Amino acid sequence: MTLMGYGVADWASMATLVYVVLLALHYVYKNFIGPSRKGE
Repeated sequence: MTLMGYGVADWASMATLVYVVLLALHYVYKNFIGPSRKGE
């Protein structure tokens, strides 16, 4: 089973990578950018 020329395993790994990156961005934003915006 392929989707747009990529195998299911490729899509799963890519989706996992994107998910991890989004989690990391959210963590950085919440811990570094968020507090500094409040003037703390």
